[in-house]
Amino acid sequence: MILRAISSAASLSLALLLAAPCAPASALDYSESEVSFENGGVTLVGSLRVPDTAPRSGAPAVIFVPGSGDGPRTHFRHLADWYAGKGFVVLTYDKRGSGDSSGSWISSSLEDLAADLAAGLALLDARAEVDRNAIGVWAISQGGWVLPVSARMSDVPDWAIVVSGGGASPRETELFAYRASLSHGGIDEAGREAAVALVDAYLDYLGTGRDRDDVVAAIDAAKTKPWYRYVALDRIMPSSEEGRSNWEWVANFDAVAASSEISFPVLAMIGGKDPNLPPDAALAGWREAFAASGVDGSKVVFFPEAGHGLGRGGHGAAMR
Repeated sequence: MILRAISSAASLSLALLLAAPCAPASALDYSESEVSFENGGVTLVGSLRVPDTAPRSGAPAVIFVPGSGDGPRTHFRHLADWYAGKGFVVLTYDKRGSGDSSGSWISSSLEDLAADLAAGLALLDARAEVDRNAIGVWAISQGGWVLPVSARMSDVPDWAIVVSGGGASPRETELFAYRASLSHGGIDEAGREAAVALVDAYLDYLGTGRDRDDVVAAIDAAKTKPWYRYVALDRIMPSSEEGRSNWEWVANFDAVAASSEISFPVLAMIGGKDPNLPPDAALAGWREAFAASGVDGSKVVFFPEAGHGLGRGGHGAAMR
């Protein structure tokens, strides 16, 4: 059942992402209702789509995990419609601090976001319409790091699909994305190296809490440089130690080690022209994690011409 579920979900994802990323389901043969679930005083609000023809034994189910930044459930509307139209119970939710959900993603840790996912999985697991042996996770971008942390908290998932996320560490991903932005902005090599050195120092501070005054001084001195607008670290410098500790994972999280602990099959899909995730590192990381976990059915698929979200029109193109 588990391998059949991930095979079916993978086929649907590939068809939707590559053939018709914006197409709705062929018929709205499901009902949709608003649901909510709790995690540590935060209320997550979402939409539950249930097929009209769900079998008595329950239908396979999938929960969608947002990426970085603001994450309203509407980002997944077309994908959710597609899955529901194909017989899946689908849960989408507003990321904390987005849409109708309370809390704040800005002041939350990776563990907070992972616990949100675990709470959503518990909701699906308790629904009579759901086959409890066929519950999956569909995660994008930052969700590729949320998934393995959540897997430590919940034994519900039977499979997962990760698009343009995970494999590579957050630190190398940040450095890669900054380099891509600087290059796209036409910054010369000397400027790029100075900017990346500053980002590296900032990440050192984020991961250890040390040398804050030196980093702040370096940021202030860099504000007149032509490359600074591509990094603008003063906008994201934590204002307190609590704020720093919540984002410490960006500097220190080991994606390979965490993903090696996942006990269910994962399909990871990586784009070769992704400006936000280092493709080579992500591919190598997922392959290393899959080899270490030894879980049957796990696979990483590479799309050489695809960008972030496996689209060809820039960040999140497949999520329009």
